[in-house]
Amino acid sequence: MRHKNSYKITFMDLFLMAIGFGLAILDMNLLQEGIQKVMNVSPSAAAFSALLIATVANTFALTWGQINGKTKSKRWINSKSFVPFLAWVAFGFIYAFIEIKSHEADIASGIGQYLTLAASYIFSGLVIQMSAKDIWDADAASCRSSEKEYKLLARKVAVEDAKINSMLTELNNYNKKYTDLDEQYEKQLSAIRHAEQSVINEILGKTLQENPTILPSEARNVVANARRDFNVIEA
Repeated sequence: MRHKNSYKITFMDLFLMAIGFGLAILDMNLLQEGIQKVMNVSPSAAAFSALLIATVANTFALTWGQINGKTKSKRWINSKSFVPFLAWVAFGFIYAFIEIKSHEADIASGIGQYLTLAASYIFSGLVIQMSAKDIWDADAASCRSSEKEYKLLARKVAVEDAKINSMLTELNNYNKKYTDLDEQYEKQLSAIRHAEQSVINEILGKTLQENPTILPSEARNVVANARRDFNVIEA
């Protein structure tokens, strides 16, 4: 039933599996009367016993298919899955025994019910086995496990990537703030130099006013001394 190169659990596999187990209700209805006669129990107890028998039988069919899928067995009947297959067949004989025992007075009257029950039992068992074989196929299960692990790692990487992007954004903001602070520093330094130059010029002006006979070289010495006093760096 599995398409080539497909590893997904298909809707058809699940649908057929559900049909197989759903037929347990039909088996219960068909077996209920026979169990009530053979075991001499109440209708409710007979219904529960019939449902339990049908469910256990289907569980053996499920195990049969699981083993065939996990071991990649090409044959439905093989040594690895023989035990659950044999158990499933044994429950089929239990079905037959109950039906024949309950109609032993007139076996012919129950032929139609025998055939219906047999068809339901065989169909449900084979369908469950086939679906289970596909679902638990070793290669497909390995691919699904790898895909799950990949998605988990991808989510972790996405989380870490988000953290890294956040840190990069903070770093970019820091660099921008650093650049803004550097520009602000240069502006403040320029303003300080301008203020110092104004003070020096004022000192030079007063010196020249108070000393009209001062020589230009001496004036330059005054400016140089003032610059040293104020630690002014020549541009």
